[in-house]
Amino acid sequence: MNVLVVYNFVSVAHSPYSYVMQELWTRKCHDESETVNWITVHTKPCPKCHKPVEKGSSCNLVSCICRQAFW
Repeated sequence: MNVLVVYNFVSVAHSPYSYVMQELWTRKCHDESETVNWITVHTKPCPKCHKPVEKGSSCNLVSCICRQAFW
């Protein structure tokens, strides 16, 4: 006799965290607002292609992937 057992777990809490804490963490991980905030604060848009470019610590001259250099 074959028996089919189906488990339907949407989310499993990991000890010592509760299910509520697990749900909050899952929502935070899926929310991109923190990423958008970081990009807004730490990058400048390239004047040519408008992609965000992070300035390095050594020089004020920045180069984009499209080879555009700017300050």
